[in-house]
Amino acid sequence: MPARTHTAWLIAGLLILAAAGGGWWRIQHRRDQQQLAHQVQSALQELRRGPAQTELRPLLERLEHDRAWRDEHRLLAGADRLRKGEVDAALLFLASIEPQGDQRLVHQLWLGEALYQAGRLADADALFARLAADFPNEADVHRWVATILYDSGQLNPAMAALDRASQLAPDDFLPHRLMALTYVQDFRQYDDAIRHYRLALNRAPPDEVRDELRRELAQCLVFQKEFAEALEVVRQVPESPRQQLVQIEALRGLGETAAAQAIWNRLQQSASQLEGVALLGAMLDLDEGRGAAARQRLQGVLARDPHNLVARNQLIRACQMVGETDQAKAEAERLITSKTLHDRHDQLATQALAEPDNGPLRLELAKLCDQLGRPADAARWRRNAARP
Repeated sequence: MPARTHTAWLIAGLLILAAAGGGWWRIQHRRDQQQLAHQVQSALQELRRGPAQTELRPLLERLEHDRAWRDEHRLLAGADRLRKGEVDAALLFLASIEPQGDQRLVHQLWLGEALYQAGRLADADALFARLAADFPNEADVHRWVATILYDSGQLNPAMAALDRASQLAPDDFLPHRLMALTYVQDFRQYDDAIRHYRLALNRAPPDEVRDELRRELAQCLVFQKEFAEALEVVRQVPESPRQQLVQIEALRGLGETAAAQAIWNRLQQSASQLEGVALLGAMLDLDEGRGAAARQRLQGVLARDPHNLVARNQLIRACQMVGETDQAKAEAERLITSKTLHDRHDQLATQALAEPDNGPLRLELAKLCDQLGRPADAARWRRNAARP
């Protein structure tokens, strides 16, 4: 073959190999980018459910060094910091980007959550109001709207937003649990709470949440004096101090005092400082006629919480049992004072539902909560009063 022809073939071969190599590189690069996109999407989904169960650092480092993935890096880094409780760092990452398309919703949800956790309630409120207008069929948006409404003392609108969220996500347990908690803590409507706890349990909650739901359901059943069902439900929960408390209440309600006392004895050994242990111990003492022992326990409970109506009632009973009539009368007067505070609180809380812009009313509620030993509620009412 002539030298010129040989050279031409060699050049042609090299060009073919170069073209093939370039095509292979493009295919490999496309595959790498697709794999990276899948990893990012999986991480985003995992962080929407809660803290990441996998180590995100390698993925974040890879994204950080590729300008094409700048927004995804900051979105993931912000969400990861938020789930770890590093709110200020989360805000720095999340506020530095404005993702579009499929990532806009999740970005805005996390940014709103970060603003809320940072105490910037007005900014969070405005953000979630925009999201509700832009994404009216997103259950997560309505859950956050409910959170903002609840925090501002607007309980009925908050419950309506949770109901909407439950309709949009019929398989999600969380709206039902939040409604159940609100019925218990704010309305004391235990029959409605029981209904929503059952609805939540029927929606396959995670194992650790399912046990909490069952314990909370059993407590509501105790409040409704459905002791047999309460005992059946709470015995499905792994034993813990709080589970034991509900067991004791249910057994005591069924008249099984010996069994209740046996569990209380174990609980006293393992968690004597847990709220409710001393009170239940005093009630068991009274059931067995041990008035002096009950009186001592109840005085300790009331030293920590002077407006505990149940403890005060039981102390009157204990004083009567040991023949301290004058002391029983004095405790009855204190009971009236505490009940007046509780009734005034409930009256103002009901009024606050109808007057969401009444700041002075909320400040009065905050003072009442301070008197009743409810610092978290006091702080919430003060935040509400300060909001525009």
